[in-house]
Amino acid sequence: MAVKWLKTSFSGVRYYEHESRKHGVQRDKYFAIRHQAGGLRKEEGLGWASQGWTAQKAAMQLANIKEGQRLGEGPQSLAEKRSTARKTKESEAKASIPFAEFFTEHYLPHAKLSKRLGTWRVEEIHFRLWLSPLLGGRPMREIDVADIEKVRHQLMEASRTKRTVQHVFSTFRLCWNHAKARGIVKTDSPTKAIRLGRIDNARVRFLTPTEVTSLLSEVRSVSEPAYRLTAGAVFTGARLGELAALTWGNVDLVAGDLTLVHTKTGKPRTIPITPQLHEILTELPKSGPGELVFTDAKGGPHREQPWAFRKAVRTLKLNEGRKDRREWICFHSLRHTAASLLLAAGVDIRTLQTLFGWSTLQMLSRYTHVEREAKGLAMGKLGAVLDTGPGKVVSIDRARTFGK
Repeated sequence: MAVKWLKTSFSGVRYYEHESRKHGVQRDKYFAIRHQAGGLRKEEGLGWASQGWTAQKAAMQLANIKEGQRLGEGPQSLAEKRSTARKTKESEAKASIPFAEFFTEHYLPHAKLSKRLGTWRVEEIHFRLWLSPLLGGRPMREIDVADIEKVRHQLMEASRTKRTVQHVFSTFRLCWNHAKARGIVKTDSPTKAIRLGRIDNARVRFLTPTEVTSLLSEVRSVSEPAYRLTAGAVFTGARLGELAALTWGNVDLVAGDLTLVHTKTGKPRTIPITPQLHEILTELPKSGPGELVFTDAKGGPHREQPWAFRKAVRTLKLNEGRKDRREWICFHSLRHTAASLLLAAGVDIRTLQTLFGWSTLQMLSRYTHVEREAKGLAMGKLGAVLDTGPGKVVSIDRARTFGK
């Protein structure tokens, strides 16, 4: 049935009455406005008198729209105004999403699709250990510099290095930028306002063969899975994340090598398996090609250096009395140890670069003292070959033979 529109005392505002519903003693009235938009005549409904609408209120709404049209600012129609209001409400709802919810339901799934396994797992650890406890329940839009300062304070209280703080901040910043790109937050990451100062976290210490043997024995006495991972690091020089992501499909016990796919540089590298590591891998039960080689005591992936490794370092007092954290032994020290021992054994620099996946030779600066010792031994051997004893001279024929 067609409705009968009735005029009001306000130009452009009209209404029709409900057939049966009352509002007070009168019939309920539905108000609408009429105006020009883009050269076209538009009529837009507002609502019922029972919802709070009056002819005067409708006239004010119409006046606001016409003013916007005249100035070319703001919504040009009621539909556009409603759309803007809806978007604003949706944006506010998004901004109120807690940090923990956004990270787990939005950022982390994105990271798993776009990043290497080792990378997103580290970010997940940063979230679980450092970011979630302090920021998890905070709405994204309310997180500020003071909140980030609390995270830094927590890390420093736990004796973490500036480099670790930097990595945790990086995870937060990446998550924040992901939210900003989706309109959930509008400003730059609050980590941008915090200056960490110059960071020098280069590890300068490595273990001796005797210390390596003692460490492996101590770790094994506590945990067999931790021992296998530790031995893997010692005999390959691989990073923790690289070993944690190693699968059986990338281990060839017949050919005697393994391939690290999830590397820091993104470039796979193949490493020969030493006899000691071959024995360890042979004793492990073989799984499918996609299954992990090194798992924790529960059969899951290693997400950080094993507790048994840290306990062994404390038991052996390897860090006792050392105030400079760069001299502390951590799991990554096993990589430096392997590089140092190989260099001391006379392995050439280019081979080391290939084995350890160094993109440049800048890393070699950490092993200059080892290189000097290796060169000294080499030149000592040269001197021993040429040393014919007091008063003796090397003949031309002998010299030519050595030159060959």
